[in-house]
Amino acid sequence: MMLNENHQPFEEAWRRVYREHEEFHLWMGNQRGCWKLNVDGSFQDEGDCIGGGGIVQDNSELWICAFTFRKEGDNAFMAEAHALQDGLELVWNKGFRKVVCETDCVEVLQALDDLDSIRFTLVLGEIRG
Repeated sequence: MMLNENHQPFEEAWRRVYREHEEFHLWMGNQRGCWKLNVDGSFQDEGDCIGGGGIVQDNSELWICAFTFRKEGDNAFMAEAHALQDGLELVWNKGFRKVVCETDCVEVLQALDDLDSIRFTLVLGEIRG
């Protein structure tokens, strides 16, 4: 999708793509009071920079809020872990307690399950806490 001087706001463009592609309809929030958090992270080799973000949806798939970040870091694992941490902090601070969280980084999930994991202890401890 190319943006030009007549570009649509991001949310409007995403909703159009979402409606046109049924394969994107993966989560059907059916529980009242349940929220969905989607997060993703990325890193840039040059410059020791990580970034990421996420969105929060309600049970009817309406966008509630979103976030982005940019921090110092040197690998994809840290980017994904920070995306999860920042997203969980966001939903917690908004008072959302029943949250389904989606990430594409199985390594972060495995590290969270491994209580003996010493790799990235600080960020994993923050997520667990």
